[in-house]
Formats: sequence, structure tokens, C-alpha cells
Amino acid sequence: MIENIIKSKRRVQKHGEVFTPKWIVEMMLDIPEIKATCENLITKFLEPAAGEGAFLVAILERKLNMVKEKYNQSLDQFEKYSLLALTTLYGIELLEDNTQACVLNMFEKYYDLYYEVAHNHSGKVKKNVLDSAKEIISSNIEQGDFLTRKDSKGNP
Repeated sequence: MIENIIKSKRRVQKHGEVFTPKWIVEMMLDIPEIKATCENLITKFLEPAAGEGAFLVAILERKLNMVKEKYNQSLDQFEKYSLLALTTLYGIELLEDNTQACVLNMFEKYYDLYYEVAHNHSGKVKKNVLDSAKEIISSNIEQGDFLTRKDSKGNP
């Protein structure tokens, strides 16, 4: 499957927007020191040009897989530690549509794994856990300009 690394020539010229292909994201995250860090529950990550979340989603997947392996004695335990993992990921993105896509992509990754774990425990996905996940992700992914340190409204 061919990945689009640009949305339009205009966006490249105006904003320098070029997306990192998944294979490069995975190769970079597989560097031993980075790989170990991605699998650490409390290590924090800040993506200053989050785009649609290629790096953040991949790191989230690695963190959630680690939680599934180490903190999965019960569904409650998985829920607690998976939400903790979410609190360690932050992103700033210049463009509104990318910011929204990043939030959606991260939530989708969380939901898919949470659903799988709940099913394996013969349990159900809980609305309050999903609401917490949405709130954490939405709060941690912000639209703004990392270089000027201003939000989408031009405020510091």
C-alpha cells in the first residue's frame, strides 16, 4: 500500500507539511534506546509537529501492548494503566484538520486495543473509561505553532 506523504503542493509550500511514512516511523522507534523508552509506562513524549499522529499513535500502540502484557491481570487493572499510558503523550500541531485527525487516530488506537482486552476478559468497554480517554487525548493534543510558542488564536 502506498502512503500519501503530502496532502497538497500548496500545504507543502505554505506550511512545510510532509508526513512521515509508517515504515520510517517504525524504523525510528525500533532504535534500541527509543524502543525501550516507548515501552516505559511513565516516559513522556512531546511531538512538536504531530501531524495526524504517526509517531504518537505508534508510541501509544507500543505502550498499550506493554500494558496488555504487564498490567492485564484484570480489566480494571488494564483500564487504570492504559489511561496512565495515555497521560504520557503530548502533541502540538499547526493545522486544525491535522490536530483533529491526530486526536481521532489516537482514540481509535486506544479504543481498538481496549475493546480487544475487554473481550478477552469477557467484559465490556466502559463509557467512563472511554470518556476519560477522550478527555486525556483531547487535552494533550493541542493546535498551535511550536516554533512561535503561540496557540491557534495567537496567544502565548
